Amino acid sequence: MMWRMSLLTRAAATLAAASVVLAPTALALSPAHAADPAVPLPSSDSFYTIGSTTLGSHHPGDVLGSRTVGLTLNDLNGKIAAASGTQLVYRTKNELGDPSETVTTVVRPVGVSRGVVAYLSFYDGLGVACDPSYTLRGGAPGQEKFIVNELVSEGYTVTIPDFEGETLDWAAGHEAGWGTLDAIRATERYLGLPAASTKVGMMGYSGGSIAGDWASELAHAYAPELDLAATAIGGVPVDLGAVMGYVDSDSDSDRNSWAGVIPAAMVSLGRAYGEDFTQYLSSTPTYPEATPTKSGQDIAAEVADKCISDFAATYTGLHVADLLDPSGPYTSLTEVPGVQPIIHNLVMGNSGTPTMPMLIVQGRDSDGIGDGVMVADDVKALAAKYQAAGTPVQYEELAGDTHTQAGLAWTFASFNFLGTQMPVLAAPVPQKPAAIHAAIKGHSQGKKDVIVVTAKGAAGAKVTITKAGHAKVLGHGVIGANGKVTIKVRDHNGSAKTRYRGHVAATTKTSSATTKVLKLR
Repeated sequence: MMWRMSLLTRAAATLAAASVVLAPTALALSPAHAADPAVPLPSSDSFYTIGSTTLGSHHPGDVLGSRTVGLTLNDLNGKIAAASGTQLVYRTKNELGDPSETVTTVVRPVGVSRGVVAYLSFYDGLGVACDPSYTLRGGAPGQEKFIVNELVSEGYTVTIPDFEGETLDWAAGHEAGWGTLDAIRATERYLGLPAASTKVGMMGYSGGSIAGDWASELAHAYAPELDLAATAIGGVPVDLGAVMGYVDSDSDSDRNSWAGVIPAAMVSLGRAYGEDFTQYLSSTPTYPEATPTKSGQDIAAEVADKCISDFAATYTGLHVADLLDPSGPYTSLTEVPGVQPIIHNLVMGNSGTPTMPMLIVQGRDSDGIGDGVMVADDVKALAAKYQAAGTPVQYEELAGDTHTQAGLAWTFASFNFLGTQMPVLAAPVPQKPAAIHAAIKGHSQGKKDVIVVTAKGAAGAKVTITKAGHAKVLGHGVIGANGKVTIKVRDHNGSAKTRYRGHVAATTKTSSATTKVLKLR
C-alpha cells in the first residue's frame, strides 16, 4: 500500500495549505488562465489540425501527429514544477459519430510506469482557451495541475485529453466518452504499451465526470481491448434536463453560482447536434438584472467562446424565461424543438454497463436536493443501477457539501480509490545505470595526438580528455553507436611523453567511467 500511504500522508500534512490553494472557485470552475504569450491558441496552432484532410483513412485512436511541449504543474502547496510532456493529435468521433480529431497531453514518470491514468479535466469550456492541452502549457497554479503532478510523481503515466473535441462540445456525453477511450488508445500506441495488459484508471470531477462515466459505459462495446481497472467520478450530471431544472429553480440554495450553465449548455449542445437554438431566444432585452439589460441572444453570444469560470456565476438571477423570446410559444427550455430528444439521448445509465470498479462521490447541501448543480438522488440512483447490473460501485454522499466542497473531498477519495484498485502499489523501482568499462589507446600524428576511447554500451555519452592529474580539458567528443570516439589533441611536448586520461560521463542509462593512463610521445 506504499503508493496510497505516501500520497495520503502528504495530502493530510498539507491539507490546510491546500484549502487555500484549492479555493472553491478554482476547484469547481476551470479558469482559462492565460498561457505563456509565446504559446499560440489552438485556433492559431496548425498542430491541432494536422490530420484533418486524412481522417477518413484512420482508425479511432490512431496517432496523427506528436510533439514535445513544456508544461507548468504545481505541488499541493502551489509550488510551480516545470515539466515536459508529449502532445498527440489522434483520431476519434464527434457526438454525431463522424470522424474527428483532438489532442491529448501525455506526462510520463521517471523510471518504470505502473499504468496509465486518464485524468479528465473539469474544463467545461466553449472556447479554445479552455482546452487542457493549452492551459497545461502555462497559467496560474490550479488544482488540476496538482492532481496531474501527484499522479506522475507516484509513478503513473497520465494522459489528459481535450475530450470536448474540436468544436468544444461541452456536455456531449458520447463524444466525451469516445474521446477519452481513443486518448487512452493513442497513448498506449504511441508509447508501445500492450492494450491487453496495461492497467488504466480514469478519474474526473464535474465536467470531467461526463467523460469518465460515458467512457465507462461505452468501453465494453467501443474499446474492449483496453484493460480498464477503475473509474473515479464525482459531481455527476446524470440527467441534463434535471440539472438545468435544478439550477433554474429558486429552491437551489446556490443557484446564482451556476445560472450561467443554462445558456452555455444551449450553445454547446446545439453545436454538438447541429442545431441552432439561439433562434428561439429573445432578441430584445429580457434579462433585467444586467447593466445594460441584455437579450437571450446577447447572453448566448457572450458565452460562446468562454470557460465556465467566465460564465457560471456571471448572470445573477437569470432564469430560462429571461432567455426565451417572450413573443414565442415556448416558456421552458424542454419545449424548444429538438431539446428534449437531445436531453433524453444524454441521460447516463442507458448506453452500457461499466465493468470496472467505480467510485462515485456526490454532495447534498442545505437545500436537500443536490450540491447546487447536480441532483443527488439521480446520482444515487445511477450508482444503484450499476450495482444491480453487477458493477462494483462505491457510492459516497457528502451531506452539507456544495459542488465546490465536494470536489475537494472527491480529489483525495479518488487518490485512495485508484491506489487501492490499480494493481501495482509499491513505489516504482528506479532504473540503476549500467556500469561500463572505458579503455584508451592512441598514437602520435605529427603535431597532434590521436586518441581513441572505447566504452561499449555507452552510445551518446560525453567524453573529455585531460592530462593525468590535471583538470584542464584538452579535447572532447561523444561515444558513437560503435562504442568508440576518436579525439585529436594538439601535442605541445615535442619528443617528451604526455600522459592522457579519458573521462566518460554518465547518462540516464550508464554510469561514468575513467580510463587508465595513456602515454604518448
